[in-house]
Amino acid sequence: MLGGTRPGQGFHEQEIAPSGILSASFSLQGTLWNFMKNYILPIALLAVFSLGACSSTEEEAAPKGKGPSAAKVTTVPIERDSLFEERRFMGDVTNAESTVLAAGGSGEVIRVTVAEGDQVKRGQVLAQLDDSILRARLAELQAGLSQSDAQLEQAIRDADRLKNLSGQGYFPSAEVEQVTTRKTTLEAAKQGQDAGIRRLREEIAQMRITAPFDGVVSKRHIAPGQWLSVGQPAIELASEGVQEVHVRVPGTLLDVLSETTEVVVSRGEYEVKGSIAGVAGAVDVRSRTALLRVVPEAAPEWLREGLAVDALLRIERVNEGVVVPIDAVVYSVSGARVFLEKEGKAEPVDVTVVAQNSDEVLVSSERLEVGQKVVTRGNERLRPGQDLQVMQ
Repeated sequence: MLGGTRPGQGFHEQEIAPSGILSASFSLQGTLWNFMKNYILPIALLAVFSLGACSSTEEEAAPKGKGPSAAKVTTVPIERDSLFEERRFMGDVTNAESTVLAAGGSGEVIRVTVAEGDQVKRGQVLAQLDDSILRARLAELQAGLSQSDAQLEQAIRDADRLKNLSGQGYFPSAEVEQVTTRKTTLEAAKQGQDAGIRRLREEIAQMRITAPFDGVVSKRHIAPGQWLSVGQPAIELASEGVQEVHVRVPGTLLDVLSETTEVVVSRGEYEVKGSIAGVAGAVDVRSRTALLRVVPEAAPEWLREGLAVDALLRIERVNEGVVVPIDAVVYSVSGARVFLEKEGKAEPVDVTVVAQNSDEVLVSSERLEVGQKVVTRGNERLRPGQDLQVMQ
């Protein structure tokens, strides 16, 4: 049969086919191994030996036992032990002389003569409370005083007349003593009436609120028809043209501040010099700050009560360390240090930064003194004891 297959013939061919593939695979692997053995492996061994030779040559070329090469640096001498530190703080403009005016008596407000912002003169009446009852009592006392004055004058005349007649024997001394006693009683009554009138006049005066100095009304708390009690705030008055700047500063600065400390108060492009007048109150326990009173040398129009301003303090720090350029200080995780140049080698010195300005730093260390030379350039990667090549 053409194209036919005897039983079992196909099965025999299927068993032979895998054996042929396996033989071909072994033949390919042998070829690859021969290629690697004859070409790749010698090249790899040659590369390893070449690298070893280069490394050996470099080790022989490098000098043994020698540290890093000399670092090129720039140094400057330490010349001063004092620094002007500049510190900026926020401040508030307030009036140097201001007060809250209150009524000395209680009553209805019948008149308020000023508004906020009004300029007033010393002694000017700013508000009036109803004093009609007090004035009525004053009128009664004054009327009674007039009658008492007349009675006292008559008693004085009677006493003088009887005294003269008694000396001539016309009246017994008992009658004279009686008239004299009446005169003394009337005098005491008059003194009491005078005292009562003075008290009433004082009470009437306390029903008026007057300006204790020339100034400006900064706040008005009352209006006509309102009942005002004794001591209740009525009007706030501030002196005109006399301002202070209150600046809150760290309490630790009080030890280095004085009346000679330079102060510049500014707002935008405007500025004015000032001086420290003192400290308002004690150091705040919570914030550990103090309220500094700064008095400007002049009173420009832009310096108005209630405005926020900048206050620049130029504080002279003396006997707290030495001054070095700002580039001389190297900072790291462990702190700040400077490098001294001693006999051509780098000597590190740990320091404490006390104060600084834009160009210089005041640092503290027992190992630093005026005259020593500190590295200002090339100090970023210096090592202790490294040779230095000082550049001019």
